[in-house]
Amino acid sequence: MRYGSTLPAVLLSVMIFFASIGGTYATWYFAEDPASSTNDPVNITLSEFVWAPEEILPTVTPGQNYLDLHAAILNNNKSGLNSSKGALEDAIIEKGLLHSSHNLQGGNIKHLFITEASRELDFFIQYVSDTEFHLYMYKKEDA
Repeated sequence: MRYGSTLPAVLLSVMIFFASIGGTYATWYFAEDPASSTNDPVNITLSEFVWAPEEILPTVTPGQNYLDLHAAILNNNKSGLNSSKGALEDAIIEKGLLHSSHNLQGGNIKHLFITEASRELDFFIQYVSDTEFHLYMYKKEDA
């Protein structure tokens, strides 16, 4: 048996198999400056910066645990983006922009995701494409 001709074919087949398996990635953008507190909405400006995955999301201030809120939105067993039900994903795609005050399956979605650790935060999720959503989290007091 000659391995010289079959080994490259087997390796190429294995590489194509693993390349065909879908994956996910995330890039996080956070506003550097809080929104202006004036009543003129034209003056509200936010600048974005990329959150590097090796940095830790803010979790120190009581009620403002961004990491907890992020994990809940992704991994909630009943309605999270990674759950098998897909209700949240369907709602985001349908509405285009989903705020935490919207209803999902007869209930307000903020009650599904906001915990005691993240009670001072709010969020909305924007549909960009079938493979990309943008999650915006912010302090309620800044809104």
